[in-house]
Amino acid sequence: MKAKMIGWHRRFALISAVAVLLWGVSGLLHPLMSWTNPRPVSFMPPAVEAFSINKDVRDILKRNEILQVTGLRIVDGQLQVSVPGDGERLYFDLKSGKPIPDADRNRAMMVARHYTGLTDAPIIGASLVTEFSNQYTYINRYLPVWKITFDDPRHISAYVDTDTDRLGAITDTRKVILQTLFQTVHTGQWLEGLEPLRLALITLLVGAVLSMAVAGLYMLVRMRGRRKGARQFHRLLAYAALFPLLMFPVSGLFHLFVQSPLLYGDHDAEPMVLNVDDIKFMPKGKADEVRLVASAWWRVQSGKDVTYKNFIDGSTLKGDKAFVRQVVPGEIKGIDLVTSFSDEYGFAYKRLPVWRVDTGHGLTFIEARTGVVAARVDPLKIAETWSFSRFHKWQFLDGISEQVMGKGPLKNALRDAVMVVFMLTGLGMAVLGLMIRRRKS
Repeated sequence: MKAKMIGWHRRFALISAVAVLLWGVSGLLHPLMSWTNPRPVSFMPPAVEAFSINKDVRDILKRNEILQVTGLRIVDGQLQVSVPGDGERLYFDLKSGKPIPDADRNRAMMVARHYTGLTDAPIIGASLVTEFSNQYTYINRYLPVWKITFDDPRHISAYVDTDTDRLGAITDTRKVILQTLFQTVHTGQWLEGLEPLRLALITLLVGAVLSMAVAGLYMLVRMRGRRKGARQFHRLLAYAALFPLLMFPVSGLFHLFVQSPLLYGDHDAEPMVLNVDDIKFMPKGKADEVRLVASAWWRVQSGKDVTYKNFIDGSTLKGDKAFVRQVVPGEIKGIDLVTSFSDEYGFAYKRLPVWRVDTGHGLTFIEARTGVVAARVDPLKIAETWSFSRFHKWQFLDGISEQVMGKGPLKNALRDAVMVVFMLTGLGMAVLGLMIRRRKS
């Protein structure tokens, strides 16, 4: 048995050491990005001006030969229109009904300045982004967005969603480089479009790491003879690195399969397409924002008051909770407001606040403001979020880290530092293992 374990350990040493080096070095980029990434100066959307609805938007749409829409929003006295097949939104003055040229671009610039704080810096680029990429990844969720680039020393770019006035992402030259390296090496994004091959390759590498770790654990427990030099140091590092060496690949593989679009990933719903002639009723009065949601409702927000009006039959609902109860089919066991991320609704889903709807067959999270289903989760997805946050991102240290570092932007710095120490330990163990293997060859 002893000889078999030694042979097993040596057999998987090369491929597993290469995997540990690749994932370990690229994993170090993640805390580095956390420490150096540009941060927004505000986390709330810009304030809007109240207005009175004094114009029938159906007349404006028909006058401009718009027969179908995928979204309507009235904000700051302007009608914002999303049409099928066009990422750039159209704008019309609510009083005159006349088109406003370049309004979507101009609103994106205003929103970008709000989040970056670069109120005076020249803008050197404004482009519409309609698909995800290495620079603007799927984790950001919002599409289409405008990429607004500023002429400042860091080359700051803000990705903003004009439909909700939200920040999708904020980047600079350093973040783009680090993010591209991380995605290429750590997640195998260079195999995009070849998902079966990506799953198979990463599974093979993780399997080799686990096999080597299991054999190494046996050797640590059952083979306690005296070691000298590099072998003794390798053994000491193994005692310290073995636990995280098991935590990272297992949780990462679980995450890979649950999040893979090939097996069990999120699938974005097709946007609704609405015929303008189907709109029979319009809301009236003063509001801060009016928008079309969930294919049959106007959502009217005035301060903290929210009312919904059905544009087909004219019925009304009071409050977001009533709306969510109306649009979720079947029996509902519970509806609760969610204002922070958790194991059930992780950071990757992006949107807050949302309503948690328990149907008895799973959980659905709905953003009432837009009518978007932000996530559908079941026990397996909850388990994956729990394991990934604790065993891969080490968020079980968040409380201690915040107590030591305070609530500022570096509140997780202690947690990241502990992770870096363990990753360096694992990398040192892998390098020594390769050196020992080479001597014996």
